[in-house]
Amino acid sequence: MKVSNSAGTTIVSTLLVATLTSANNQDRFNYYENRENGYDHPPASWGEVTCDNPGECMGYPNAWLTPMNRDGDWSITGEKNECEDCTDYKKCGYHTQCPFNLERNRAIQDTVTYKECIDVHWMAFYDGSCTWEDIVDNKRGATHRNNFFIRRDSLQVMMPLDDDGNLKCRDATWPKLDYSKGFPDWWYLDHLEMKVPGEWTQEGKRYDAQITMSQWYEKTWDVQPRAGSLKKIGNVLVNMEAKVRAEPNAFIDKLICQFRKTEDEVRNNCGIESIGPEHDYPGCWSYNRQGNQARDRNLRTNTNITVAEEYPPPEPRPNIPDFNHIVVEPHNFDPEPPYDFDAWYAEQREKKYVEEAAAAKRRKEEDDGVERQEQEQNNRELFNYDEVEFHAYQPLIDCKTEYYFRLEGRTTTPPCQAYTHWRIMKDPLIISIRQLKEIERLIAMRVAPRGSSYKECRYDTAGKVERPEDELKKVNVARPIQEPRGRHQHKLVFCECDDWPSKWQEDREWCQLPRDERFYEQPYNFKSNGF
Repeated sequence: MKVSNSAGTTIVSTLLVATLTSANNQDRFNYYENRENGYDHPPASWGEVTCDNPGECMGYPNAWLTPMNRDGDWSITGEKNECEDCTDYKKCGYHTQCPFNLERNRAIQDTVTYKECIDVHWMAFYDGSCTWEDIVDNKRGATHRNNFFIRRDSLQVMMPLDDDGNLKCRDATWPKLDYSKGFPDWWYLDHLEMKVPGEWTQEGKRYDAQITMSQWYEKTWDVQPRAGSLKKIGNVLVNMEAKVRAEPNAFIDKLICQFRKTEDEVRNNCGIESIGPEHDYPGCWSYNRQGNQARDRNLRTNTNITVAEEYPPPEPRPNIPDFNHIVVEPHNFDPEPPYDFDAWYAEQREKKYVEEAAAAKRRKEEDDGVERQEQEQNNRELFNYDEVEFHAYQPLIDCKTEYYFRLEGRTTTPPCQAYTHWRIMKDPLIISIRQLKEIERLIAMRVAPRGSSYKECRYDTAGKVERPEDELKKVNVARPIQEPRGRHQHKLVFCECDDWPSKWQEDREWCQLPRDERFYEQPYNFKSNGF
């Protein structure tokens, strides 16, 4: 698939091509240990997942075109799966499988583990012209009106495209960011994704959840001897840690409310009633539709919802539109003006005050016992977090750090694409326990949409679900930790205070601590007792 601008510049994009082929597109993958009916593969056998057409199969879920081939062909075929089970490095030797444990000793000089961070500035990020309304209710020709998707392995927010590959936003400006050192052009945002728990560990610590901003990058040269192209995937990841007394993060709540709306749309299209009041979520609209009871009986409700019956191979889905190119308007390639960080930071603080005031009003009404229906009627502007502005890189704002682990590896779902450049922020985003449980529930109680080739209108998640008798408790959609053999095979470095001065006050205060204290005893910008 090509990306082009009106001046004729061509870039290869990362979004999925849907060319109908006769193929083995029934393969899937899961996060539990048993293989189901020959088509659903556990983590140890992800390398066996095949997919001849990413537009038709569920085995390669993330809508990327693989950058494996250096001849300009980004197509995915069943032969391009490069997943290996490297939970024991002896199985693989030297490899670049992900995720793995991140260690800060890479930044300690005069040690065998040291590897210099070559980055010299922060990742400057710029929001695009897409509004919240563009993403959640795009009625101007896009194939999918709602660009929020509950996948088998994650919750995803896609950029809104129409059937001709145009970004359906005023001015058609893509969200983008600037990687330091080695990448002179912009990285353009493809999607946001939430998973539970976090896949990467830091000094052995696993986090409760993660949110990833996934970008695509391509640079072409028409002049010898460098004629050709450079194609990369860039994942910027912020871990999330749930705390008992933590205030809910307003941006995460805004996303959760829209995913709940997506959930209800799927159930409505399937003739299934809304989830029960026991799953109401404060601040979001409640849905109380009564579904078709005959259809509702077909939705499995037994406790082990991850064990499938012996299904035959699914029938091919109808062909879907072919995005044969993505249009990137020329102004997207222009340089941005220098950041006025102080003015921008003051604006962010003002927005935070508005959000905190609205949250306080919600909490007071809940504490005062105001009936939920009355809350919804009296506070429409406060429900679904409408007062919270959408910024595509809000997690990078909320974690308040510029420092990160930098590495080159692979994606963490089949086909485990190479040339994936990760930036994993050093500090987690603090969320509430309620938020964590709702993210888990949305994935664990996923219903396959009408038209799905597998388990249509029935529970279907790739996650490993623990379900007590009373409620869904946890779901795991994290690939097992892969064990590197050598210290430098992923080019892992830890970029911190000694590499450039941060603009965040929280970072500057953290950088005043002695190195060992800030690395291990007080590892974050907020108060903690180690990891």
